This record gives sequence, C-alpha cells and structure tokens, in this order.
Amino acid sequence: MLRRRISGLPVKLLTKTRATFGAEIGKQISPAFRLGVEAMAYARPTDMDNIAVYGNFVDASNVSLVGTVNLSNLIAGYTKETPSFLW
Repeated sequence: MLRRRISGLPVKLLTKTRATFGAEIGKQISPAFRLGVEAMAYARPTDMDNIAVYGNFVDASNVSLVGTVNLSNLIAGYTKETPSFLW
C-alpha cells in the first residue's frame, strides 16, 4: 500500500505535528543578568480535529519565569567599548 507524500514526507507524519506560539518580555538587570516572563501556547495536532474532548484550538499553555546569565560578561568583565574586530 502506497501512502501519499508531500515533499517526500509521509502525510501521517504531518498530521502528528503541533504548532507552538510564544512571546517573551524581559528586562536586562545588569550586563551579566537578565530576567523575563515567557508564555507559550501549543495547538492540538490536526488528527484531533474531530474529537469533541479537544474542542479548543490551543490544548496546552504555560507561563514561565526565565533567567539568562551572560558568562562572558560575568567571567571576563564587561567593557563598554566595542571590540575592534567587530568593525
């Protein structure tokens, strides 16, 4: 039995894919530290369109507090001058 293919991928594989949407808002506290809030929404796979339990387009979401540490600035120190090799 042959399966239909789209661009070389089996159609069944594409029905199991899940779209993800997100946004992040952050604040640079210092040259080495940054804090932010991230929100993500996950759309249901297309093979669940006809199931009544999965009535919404978005079937999962989360909100996270994220932090970033810039190890270069933390270890080597932060200089306000642009390095000469960048220009």
